[in-house]
Amino acid sequence: MDSKGRKINWFEFKTIIMKLQEKYVPHVRKYGTTKERDLANEDRAVKLTRKRHRVYRKYKDNRNPVCEEAEMPLTDVQKEKKTGRIY
Repeated sequence: MDSKGRKINWFEFKTIIMKLQEKYVPHVRKYGTTKERDLANEDRAVKLTRKRHRVYRKYKDNRNPVCEEAEMPLTDVQKEKKTGRIY
């Protein structure tokens, strides 16, 4: 078989595969726009959440001043995320 025959056979094979792919493989559609995430802000929120959990494990009481103090920066980060303003 010469190279011309191989190219023709490959082209036919490729067209068959592409038709089958179009027929049977579902398309994934993205609805809406994607926002770029601020990873630094998310990382900060994760660190503060870990700190809050660690403090709660130590004191086991949300009314403890140390626990309330650990909660405050996290709520500020959450407000920032919602409004976009810095608190």
